[in-house]
Amino acid sequence: MAQLPEKPAGSSIAERHDPGGLFLIWKLPDHRPIRLLLGAFMVVWLCGWAVVGIVLVFDFLIKGGGMPWLVSIIMAIIFLPFWALGIIYAFGVVRIFLRAARPESTALGLASFRHDPGWGLHGPTGLYTFSSFLAAWNNIFKIQKPIELPKSDLKAFILDRVGERQRLAFDSGAERIEIGSALREPEREWLFRVLEAWRTG
Repeated sequence: MAQLPEKPAGSSIAERHDPGGLFLIWKLPDHRPIRLLLGAFMVVWLCGWAVVGIVLVFDFLIKGGGMPWLVSIIMAIIFLPFWALGIIYAFGVVRIFLRAARPESTALGLASFRHDPGWGLHGPTGLYTFSSFLAAWNNIFKIQKPIELPKSDLKAFILDRVGERQRLAFDSGAERIEIGSALREPEREWLFRVLEAWRTG
């Protein structure tokens, strides 16, 4: 593609030109000390939760928990699924905290576009934007896969605001995919100009 506009000073976006097109990549926040500290805390919590569950189930089923036998069975049946969900959820959270950040990137080919969302504890794909238990569950266990589209299928890139936050995105079918949520606004604006110049070029 034609010469790129000048990047903002101190930009974290790295670029690589090759015969197949332009490759842009930038790091996502890793927060390693916080990740490892919270990961260690969750491992301890997980062990405690497992022990508490085993003790309670043993108390319900073997000793009766001070209640009639049938009531103890019913209590165990009610308790076990929620206990198991807690174990699964905690494993997912531990996996997040012990997982190192992976850079986000876009590849602008001669006839195709590829976006790899990477991974980091930031923005829509990270842990800090969970608004509900179901959203948290979805974010913990979904797999972030790169998206590749033919250039001809790609509509205009979108640079807008959601509340006070600037957003750069593109549409893939019925889904709107955000790009560069960890970038600063001048970097995101530069990236938007590059993407649109490539799309219309």
